[in-house]
Amino acid sequence: MADKKSNRKIIIIGSVAAAIMFAFCFAIVPVYSLICQATGINTSAANSGLLTAVSAETKEPPDMSRTIKVQFVAVNNKGMPWEFYPRTKTIDVHPGENNKVYFFAKNTTDKTMSVQAIPSMTPTDALTYFHKIQCFCFNQQTLKSQESKEMPMIFRIDKEIPKDIRVITLVYTLFDTTPKETKKG
Repeated sequence: MADKKSNRKIIIIGSVAAAIMFAFCFAIVPVYSLICQATGINTSAANSGLLTAVSAETKEPPDMSRTIKVQFVAVNNKGMPWEFYPRTKTIDVHPGENNKVYFFAKNTTDKTMSVQAIPSMTPTDALTYFHKIQCFCFNQQTLKSQESKEMPMIFRIDKEIPKDIRVITLVYTLFDTTPKETKKG
């Protein structure tokens, strides 16, 4: 009898832990967006009012005396069945110039899905100086079964970036954000 109570307790605790983990994974994308908006981390130029400042900067010539290597990495969240990768893995840029790269995404499933790309960057000191002017990561992307898409990102690195930052790595992790009703069908 004590064994049955012990087993039941373990099953209940395990089920509650699994439900909490599932809820956390499902809520990570909107929670991340709220945290970024609240803290100002990873804000987009278009959404933060920086677009005017960035546009004004384009009238100044880039700093041709410096080159910064930007590396792009694409990762699918666990179980995410899409093809997702950068068309350009590395680019050398001059601070103060606009740069455009493309990412490729393909829905390899038999149903329509929506996804959200969540960025992270190293070194974190570069966050303040890296401005995304246009990015697929600003919005959820929805693709039908077997549909693919070229997704552009236009960015600029401020000329004021510290001289010791010579390499920036930008990683996008793709999360499934398909509404529950759609996932069933």
